[in-house]
Amino acid sequence: MASSRKATPANKSASDNGSASVDGPGRARDEPSESVERIRARHDPAHDADQQVLAAVRAASALAPVAVAFSGGLDSAVLLDAVCAVLGPSNCIALHIHHGLSVHADAWLAHARHVAEVTGAGFVARRVDLGNCAGQGVEAAARGARYAALFELCDTVGATTLMLGHHADDQAETFLLQALRGAGLRGLSAMPAETRDRHAGLRLLRPLLALPRSVLLAYAQRRGLQWIDDESNDDPRFARNALRHRVLASLDEHFPAYREGLARSARHAAEAQGLLDEVAALDLQTLVVPVAEANPSKGLHALSLIALRALDSKSPPRAVNLLRYWLREEGLHAMSTARLENLIDKLRTLADDRSLNFMHAAHVLRHYRGVLSWEPAAPADDTMPAARPSASTWVSTSTSTSSTPSVPLSVSLWTPPSTWVFEALDDKNRRAPVSLDWSGEEVWHLAAWRGSLVFAPTQADDPQRVATSLLRSARLVARAREGGERLRRVAGGSSRSLKNLFQQAGVPAWRRDVPLLFCGEQLIFVPGIGLDSAAQLTPIAQSDAQQTWRRIEWRPDTVLA
Repeated sequence: MASSRKATPANKSASDNGSASVDGPGRARDEPSESVERIRARHDPAHDADQQVLAAVRAASALAPVAVAFSGGLDSAVLLDAVCAVLGPSNCIALHIHHGLSVHADAWLAHARHVAEVTGAGFVARRVDLGNCAGQGVEAAARGARYAALFELCDTVGATTLMLGHHADDQAETFLLQALRGAGLRGLSAMPAETRDRHAGLRLLRPLLALPRSVLLAYAQRRGLQWIDDESNDDPRFARNALRHRVLASLDEHFPAYREGLARSARHAAEAQGLLDEVAALDLQTLVVPVAEANPSKGLHALSLIALRALDSKSPPRAVNLLRYWLREEGLHAMSTARLENLIDKLRTLADDRSLNFMHAAHVLRHYRGVLSWEPAAPADDTMPAARPSASTWVSTSTSTSSTPSVPLSVSLWTPPSTWVFEALDDKNRRAPVSLDWSGEEVWHLAAWRGSLVFAPTQADDPQRVATSLLRSARLVARAREGGERLRRVAGGSSRSLKNLFQQAGVPAWRRDVPLLFCGEQLIFVPGIGLDSAAQLTPIAQSDAQQTWRRIEWRPDTVLA
């Protein structure tokens, strides 16, 4: 960087002598009157640090409220101060994650809370449990838990933008670490200045990414900021710290512009990865299999195994690229090269009539009738999905009366709508029949099946409508399959066994453990199959003006969330 460059003897001599210098053949120009110190300051990256930092934050153009990941360290302290200066403290919420890894963690929490209180920004904290960090190490476990908690807190406070304090030194470290690990283009892209997390519905911004740490330090010193120093940042046992203190310091001495060079390489890698993603998106469109509305896949896309094999035979790297892209689209983290090659080998030899159970990232890749789809490996837990509270539901330090805040500070209770009803899970009999005297409820949550029957208002011309008069005519009962149940899908047609109808609808065996909905003694709805034809007829004569209609749907808890 320019901060490491020293004035050359020639420059010093010209300045000291005050003589004219030659600017090109035969042209003389006056020597600037400023001193050597001012010339050096002009080339110092920390020169005008305030303007550089504030301009970078203004360029981010985020809508309030903005959440700032606030550890209390130098980087996040500068970012929080700048965001408050640009957007105003009332539009900024500091999010602090308590990892519990340091004996100073409680003191850091108190410091972060105090800083937010002084600046007037909102403040929310969350404690995370890293567990045993199996298979990933402390650094990776802490990073994963931190981002998950930040995403949850952004949802809680109603923030659609999360700002992170990464700077140019961090970017250089990330690029080199990825290169040393043999990463592909996505890894070498390092950290983007802006990205959107589709699954969290969140915009992530790194407004300081182009600025070196020296600029942030100058900004903090000039504005009198206070920050904490995490002792773990000096521990050489962590790969990033070893690189920072033992390698980059030497690079800075011999290649002062290394940050800019590595940043350019990262941008080139990101552009190339973007092209690969465009190719993968086109391939995904040709391989994706439409899923029947009555039998929604728990994943976003299901792929044709035959089409995937055809792509693999034409271009194996293109098939690999597609699978990597598919994982990201499904919200799953990337596989290692060895594991991905193992999956491809299995898919190449998988018989059309054989099942597949390939585990990855708490999900399982299934195969049924030539279709591949990802599903959660374990059922969702019994807790109901939380709805997003209003943007005002966050803990502001300016109104807090506690001097030692407890963690978590972000607890808010969610009350389900009055149109929702719940059935508790009985561990002794997980599939015991449950009943409901229906009186207009829109959601009937069935914990034993980890999902809900939804009675959505609809119109008379909906072919899947059910008259509300039918739903009120007898008690509704949800029970498990016992064998022998039949359903008549077409009016005037013959009834057929559920097994036959499931097979016809292409519902895999592992998705057939669903509640059967009876109205009195009549089976009226089966998830994955649909309505009995008799249920679509109005049982009680009423005028169109008096009759109302509902469409019955089955929503697993993961979908309802």
